[in-house]
Amino acid sequence: MRTLLDSIAFTIITIKDYAILLALFIYVFALLGSSFFSGKVKFDEEGEVNLTNGSANRINFEDLFRSCLTVFQVMIGENWNSIMYDHMRAAGDAACLYFI
Repeated sequence: MRTLLDSIAFTIITIKDYAILLALFIYVFALLGSSFFSGKVKFDEEGEVNLTNGSANRINFEDLFRSCLTVFQVMIGENWNSIMYDHMRAAGDAACLYFI
């Protein structure tokens, strides 16, 4: 058990630079997504874009936490194409460049 814990601790120490770099990339892309899509992705009950009376999905770029969560979800591949298509419907077809 001690050997296993030592190897886990060594691995965590070894990948700390990569984890910092990954966190930096997530932060930068979250800020970029917030500047592009904040306030533009709101839908009504019929699924049409409605910026005045619509509500934002759970996955959006409205605040920093949600932006980082959205970037992480796209990064791991969890339903990323649905997120991309929602943002393309709301912000235009050029939004696919951000997700690619």
